[in-house]
Amino acid sequence: IGNMTIGARVTTDGLNEVYFNGTIDDFVIYDRDSDYVNAFHDGLDICEAREIYNTRANVGRDAVAYFPFNGDAKDESGEDQLGHGHDGVLHNGPVVTKDRFECNGTGGSAYEFDGSDDWIEANSVADEIDGNLTISAWVNATTGNMLCIAGFSDKILLMIESTKISATVNSTNVVGGAVADGQWHHVVLTYNSTDGIIYVDGEKVKVKPFVLPHMNKLNKYDLLKLGGKD
Repeated sequence: IGNMTIGARVTTDGLNEVYFNGTIDDFVIYDRDSDYVNAFHDGLDICEAREIYNTRANVGRDAVAYFPFNGDAKDESGEDQLGHGHDGVLHNGPVVTKDRFECNGTGGSAYEFDGSDDWIEANSVADEIDGNLTISAWVNATTGNMLCIAGFSDKILLMIESTKISATVNSTNVVGGAVADGQWHHVVLTYNSTDGIIYVDGEKVKVKPFVLPHMNKLNKYDLLKLGGKD
């Protein structure tokens, strides 16, 4: 029940599916609202930023699921970084690529999605969410007419529409700042029992009242998908 998809919104009948065309890194789900906006882009050399980020064990410490994409789609949340059993399953071949911390010719890992049919599925994530919610990811896209970063079917969607970050919760839509420019951007959707708030690169860009669905009542097709939308 309540699986998550990264890089796509996928339907059982294959109709009206939407996929992500670009790269996603450090995808995190929290069962709380958050003002966490770890952007690392102001006044830091990229090599320094990478070193700082790699030593921050608290990135996924209290997360429901954390996908650093270190060459795979394993969930590395929790104090011991062993995850909570939400390891991602690859569909149709998203490709491991260099992440935003490429430094002196090397870098960590991220997943590149082709915008056609590939995505990542993580099981039972929604089962651990009851109330508040935060979705955080680093994304890099060059086009943005309609791209799905992640979604629980049509109940909760984090997308790029017309180059701008957008979120839909129970059919209520909110649109934030432009992100489809070929650069890395940190995007966050957080819900605090009343409002949905979108952050882009550490800046609060939009606030709108939402009503979060009962996550434990999502059916088995309400997957959290990375990279697409159905």
